[in-house]
Amino acid sequence: MNRLIDPLEGRRLMSAAPMAITLATQGAETILTINNAANVQLHEFVNLAGNSVHVTSDNGLTNHGDFDNVTRIVINGTGGDDVVSLDDADIKAFISTFNGRDTIVVTNVAPTIITDPDLVTIDAGKGTDTIVAQTDGSTGTIATVVLSKGTDTVEAPFA
Repeated sequence: MNRLIDPLEGRRLMSAAPMAITLATQGAETILTINNAANVQLHEFVNLAGNSVHVTSDNGLTNHGDFDNVTRIVINGTGGDDVVSLDDADIKAFISTFNGRDTIVVTNVAPTIITDPDLVTIDAGKGTDTIVAQTDGSTGTIATVVLSKGTDTVEAPFA
């Protein structure tokens, strides 16, 4: 029997590359970059050694460790549904989540937000996103939020 069409073998498409974390110096800045961040939590704190960032992912199950002397954070999500949590925001940060139904939570924003309104910049991309931003009780604006072509909800409760 001659076949006009041969069946193909089954294939599996991987949805995203694994999360990649790099710490690099550019001029006077030390930039912590996280790419393919589908589910990432960052906790910033200042210790005697300098600005440190503790990174976990997958609801805290994966501990990526501490990164010291960080002066800027760049978080790039995926095209899917991302969850990004940034706690104790006192280091300049840029969060971009591209497409998908994303949840971005930024808490305990440092009082320096008053003098530095670009402390945390969020570009939620396309999709239906939820952005929650909370200050530490100081007055002033929270962050710069760039809303793209999606339907976004922004909540900025003040403590």
